[in-house]
Amino acid sequence: MRAQVDVVEDTGVLRIELLENLMPGEIRPLADAISRSDGFRPGVRVLIDLRALTEYPNDDDIAVMASKCRLLWLAGTLGCTALVVQRDGFRVARIFQIHSGDGDPRLAIFRNPDDALRWLTMDKVRYVVPPMVSAVA
Repeated sequence: MRAQVDVVEDTGVLRIELLENLMPGEIRPLADAISRSDGFRPGVRVLIDLRALTEYPNDDDIAVMASKCRLLWLAGTLGCTALVVQRDGFRVARIFQIHSGDGDPRLAIFRNPDDALRWLTMDKVRYVVPPMVSAVA
């Protein structure tokens, strides 16, 4: 697999480190592997480390991934999410942020994984996020 998935000790945060560029067909198997990991539970907070990537998806693919991520937030499947990127990955992370609901407090972008982990473990991040939105309202 082109990714490493583990739980950050004593935090309950699921850390996903992409070790190589993912091909479009590998996203679904990665999502399945994450959902089967020991640290996965509904509402899990996630740190996604993208610093090893040398190429990035195109804007259309990013928009699709971001909209799917937003659905996972709204359904309560994923909790707050931190993206960790190098300088050249910031544009991609920002596009992801825009397409997943610009200004949504469930997503933040960092350059340092320690800062991302600190943000994910803050009480206000865990408890002061918008409630689930009903599509039937």
